Amino acid sequence: MNIFITGAYGFVGNNLSKALKTPFKQQLIGIDINELENHIFNEFYSWNELGKVNWNKIDVIIHLAGKAHDTKNTSEGQSYYDI
Repeated sequence: MNIFITGAYGFVGNNLSKALKTPFKQQLIGIDINELENHIFNEFYSWNELGKVNWNKIDVIIHLAGKAHDTKNTSEGQSYYDI
């Protein structure tokens, strides 16, 4: 099964991908702002490369990307909705 995970390097995305990869041997496709040097994804895309994804081979999309860590409350509420 090919699983596409947005927010691949966030707290939830990182832990979920490890949990899925180890026992189930899933094909993981990740997308995030930047690619880490060492990762467990079979394929990785930055958001700028979204158009390169072969959507025909994706079985499941798990959307975990979001806005986080606005500890100073400087963001508008709409920006959370937009993201």
